[in-house]
Amino acid sequence: MDSSYNHSRLPSPTQLQSMLQHQLDVYSKRDRLIDKFRQALDGRNPIKAPRSMTYKTVAWHTRRLNAILNEKTSRYRPTPEIKVIPVGKDGRVSKPIRNKAERLEKGANGMFYQLERQGAESVWQNIVWDLHVADAACEKWLRSPSTWWPKLVPYLEEDEEDGAEPRDVLERVHGDSYEKIRESYKQEQGLPITRFWVPIERFYPVFDRGFLTEGFELSERSLRSLMNNPLFDTSSLSGYAQRGDGGLGQSVVILEYSNDTYHAYYALGPSTNSRQAWPRITSSLSLTMGTPVLLHSYEHGLGRPVYNYIIGRGGGWVSGDSRQEGVMEALLDKNQQADELFSQKATFLRNTMWPTRAAYFDREARGSDDNPPAPPKIEEGGIISMFKGEDIKNLTMNIPDFQFADRLSEQIIGDMNALAGSPVLYGERQPGVNTGYHQQIQQNQAKHLDSQIENALSRGAIGGVELAFLHIRAMGEKCYVFSAEKGRSGKMDGEYLCIDPKDIDPLPQLAAKVIDPQPQDLMIAAQTALQLTQMRPGHNTPLLDDARARQDILGFQDPEDIERSITEQTLREQLRLNPVIAQDMAQRLGLELAKRQSATLSPEEAASASPAFQQAAAEMNQSGEAAAVGGVQPANLAAQIDGRRMAESRTRDGAGTGGILQGVGGGLPTGAPQPMQVMGRTAQVMQGSQLG
Repeated sequence: MDSSYNHSRLPSPTQLQSMLQHQLDVYSKRDRLIDKFRQALDGRNPIKAPRSMTYKTVAWHTRRLNAILNEKTSRYRPTPEIKVIPVGKDGRVSKPIRNKAERLEKGANGMFYQLERQGAESVWQNIVWDLHVADAACEKWLRSPSTWWPKLVPYLEEDEEDGAEPRDVLERVHGDSYEKIRESYKQEQGLPITRFWVPIERFYPVFDRGFLTEGFELSERSLRSLMNNPLFDTSSLSGYAQRGDGGLGQSVVILEYSNDTYHAYYALGPSTNSRQAWPRITSSLSLTMGTPVLLHSYEHGLGRPVYNYIIGRGGGWVSGDSRQEGVMEALLDKNQQADELFSQKATFLRNTMWPTRAAYFDREARGSDDNPPAPPKIEEGGIISMFKGEDIKNLTMNIPDFQFADRLSEQIIGDMNALAGSPVLYGERQPGVNTGYHQQIQQNQAKHLDSQIENALSRGAIGGVELAFLHIRAMGEKCYVFSAEKGRSGKMDGEYLCIDPKDIDPLPQLAAKVIDPQPQDLMIAAQTALQLTQMRPGHNTPLLDDARARQDILGFQDPEDIERSITEQTLREQLRLNPVIAQDMAQRLGLELAKRQSATLSPEEAASASPAFQQAAAEMNQSGEAAAVGGVQPANLAAQIDGRRMAESRTRDGAGTGGILQGVGGGLPTGAPQPMQVMGRTAQVMQGSQLG
């Protein structure tokens, strides 16, 4: 490798070819192991089974590795939840700083949701899968504002002078309202950033003191797609034959190279010895023979490569090695053993249930020559006749039980679970565990074994957001994302959030949550927090305060906000139950009810009322008012509703329903009629009053 190369410029084609060859040699062991692992996951690992036998062999794959990975990866969120940590001064965070952090946090989470939705594949799910399979994962973040915002690309008209200021379409059309229309256009078009999943065995990182400084990515495209890309300079490829399909069937290996300054695309063309021998991505030897041809390059302005390389718990193959290498090899061996043992059991069952039979004949009884007679054909449920001493037997030996094979299968499964984590994570009970409570405790303990993967994914999510923020800063443009969340009413509320380059310079402090707690986890944590915050006998103090229990055990992010909400709720409840306030509310309610019940009827309306209505009104109008007027005294009406009779003295003393309307209690006077007897008549009177 040429030592004169520095990261502020692109390497020459000769340097690049030498650097690629070195990286292929360093990571050759990694690539072979990951390729074997992916073959096992796809069920393409060969199962050794005899071919020339008197019975039919069955080769089946258990897919045990798929089951393990499915259980382990299902624990993680479909997209990470990003947290922006507000940074204050002198240990205090002001409200404007906290509000700014909250809006930026919503924007980061909205960005992740938008990028996952607009892509053809789930980049995050592939990252989670690769981190479990290969101990490392990689993604690529690119920006393309000219593609997402085509109306903001400045240009010159043919009749404009060369020294004129280029303007975009919106500026030429809208003039004075250009700035407002420009921001609305960007909001409508979306975020001009795209992220791509990079298979880990196709990426070759270069680290310097623990930091990623360079990255090589290999991929394949058709020759026709290269020739049709307007960004690529394909003049060096025009001389190659494109066959009758115009190059559609010719695969070309693309080398993407990125350092702290540049991101470049190269095509690995045929070697100079044979212009038709195109390199193949599956052949390391042919890759080193291909000549790099520069197609396109640009300065990305990020200050770091465009790749986000995520290191797993085994070291992530940073130097070509990983502590997970032995675990991966052991899992592959156990998976192969499980497949072969399962195939043997399936072969035995198939040939026992559908056996191959041999007919034994007596030559003397048959009187035949050296050639045995044709085997008898037996129809289902039919009968055949044979000489004494002749027989028909199965060639497959019938084993009375499968105890040894079953024990061996259980041992293999247990070993695989021990290598991958813990069997209790996959619903399998440990010996001696017979209750769901103890099983749940073991599951919680076993999850700590995967905490390193969780931490790695959190770091990866943070690294991805930082790359996106760096792209926005490099563009110098405000970008908009859509954010939706449930409001207080329980309905979804949405808004467009602006990510301003000024708000992310310097980059904010970030955190990420990649796993949601399960309901049973929260129940156990709540029980633990309750026990730790209870008063201890003899001490009169708890082991932990409420804030520490909420934060460290329950995992709540802001226990102070929860404490304030609980205090507000308690004060509201105390005010609601305060007898003074309740009495005042009852008095106000009584006055309002009296106003609503003071409706009057005209003499004509009263005269036209039904006799039943007039009789009911006469009985209830005990205050001496004329029934024809239709007036009903509120105190008497309320007393009749409750079946009570009001007296002035009792009302003044606080008894009866009138006292209730004034905020004090009352009792049922002696001689009062049954309440339900007058309820119907009272309703008729009220209904008639409202109609009037």
